[in-house]
Amino acid sequence: MTTKVAIQDISRLSRRVIRILGQNPGPYTLAGTNTYIITPHLPSTPTPSRSTRTPSILVDTGEGAESYVPLLERVLQGETLTEASDSPNLKDGEDGDLTKIWISDIILTHRHNDHVGGLPSVLNLLNRLKGQNTSPSTSSLSGLPAPRIHKFPDPGSDPALIAKLKALPEGSFTYFTDPNGSSPLWPLKDGDVVSVTGEVEGEGGDLKGGPGQSTSRSSVRVLHTPGHTSDHICLMLVEDKVLLTGDHVLGQGTSVFEDLGSYLSSLRKCSRELQVSGPSPIRLAREALLFGENQLYPAHGPVVEEGRKALQTYLEHRLNRERQLIELLSTSPPDDPNPNQGRDKMVRRSSQVGERKPWKIREIVLKLYSNYPENLFPAAARGIFLHLHSLSRPEEAMVKCLQEPKFLKGRSPEEGPVPLPRLDSEWFEVMELDWCLIDRQGDDRNYEDYLQQQQQAVTNLKVSSL
Repeated sequence: MTTKVAIQDISRLSRRVIRILGQNPGPYTLAGTNTYIITPHLPSTPTPSRSTRTPSILVDTGEGAESYVPLLERVLQGETLTEASDSPNLKDGEDGDLTKIWISDIILTHRHNDHVGGLPSVLNLLNRLKGQNTSPSTSSLSGLPAPRIHKFPDPGSDPALIAKLKALPEGSFTYFTDPNGSSPLWPLKDGDVVSVTGEVEGEGGDLKGGPGQSTSRSSVRVLHTPGHTSDHICLMLVEDKVLLTGDHVLGQGTSVFEDLGSYLSSLRKCSRELQVSGPSPIRLAREALLFGENQLYPAHGPVVEEGRKALQTYLEHRLNRERQLIELLSTSPPDDPNPNQGRDKMVRRSSQVGERKPWKIREIVLKLYSNYPENLFPAAARGIFLHLHSLSRPEEAMVKCLQEPKFLKGRSPEEGPVPLPRLDSEWFEVMELDWCLIDRQGDDRNYEDYLQQQQQAVTNLKVSSL
């Protein structure tokens, strides 16, 4: 297992991006949830007056840890960063003072609590700052608009989130309004762009402004990337050619997913996006640059310097896992120390229909994840089921489940692959189902042909990125 990398509480990753750690470490969150403040391209020394607030985008909000709010407030107030930046993309002296910031937009990458759970506390902080009109330096806050909250729609989880938002004080956020009514959530779709602009004294901005001034803009383009969840999005920071990946790709290890087919398609989509955007120079050291690559800013773990390579690694990892599964299912499982009634019956049934002896998912996990800590076994078991589910679809039909779970009472196994469980009790039940390879009349070349086709698809994508 890879040692967890420490993440600084606050890091300025570039002239546009500040990372704030969500203060919620754990086995699945690593050091915690990375939240990101995206601002216009600011000068290394803050030049606007102290009463001026620069609009910004906050990507994700953590899960609501109390210790996160003071860190966010420090950044919004433009206080000096005491931590050294961990990004060599900055020149000397560019990781110190910050301009005062206001959050004009909040983008949620997906529905999980460690990304949306901190939303009420963030909005309460903004309300408190707007109410502190006791000095000239804060008097401009009262006129600032409440933030817009952007999210890809999810009919299953959005109603509960909307109910929490509506319980907050009036004016905590800006409503989205259309002919169908109003909602606290501004719906995102693939290809949408959210931008912030700010004035910069002198010629340091991206766009020309008034005399002695220029305007800087930062834009993020939405990529709908289902797989981890159905509502998951990644964000391309257009000007820097950096991809914010949410939980789609992590800074360490691999991500979990709820739909393998969608997840693999989304990995390929991100690879194509980086190819189209073109590489951005990445400073690996003060004297050296890495060309032909794009950085990834994940929601967990450190910055990924070689983003294109990481996406290829993820694709190849999933392909290798499929190969391991097919090879394992072609062998006999170990003796079950706790056999349940019906297992012998399943073995006899598999032999009668020309199939190999079946494996249970828990047996597969113990075999393939023997070097991993046991607290990761539930996530591994879920991933194995999703691989088996994908391989049992009619268009592939490499494996077969020999039983129907009780929660599908009355459904015939001939109706197709076992549907995805929704409840914890259903997940527990599918862990005890028996799976085996479908007999191809003694010709295993079918499996090898399938794996070679998958490998060729990854190779083609790799070649096109060169």
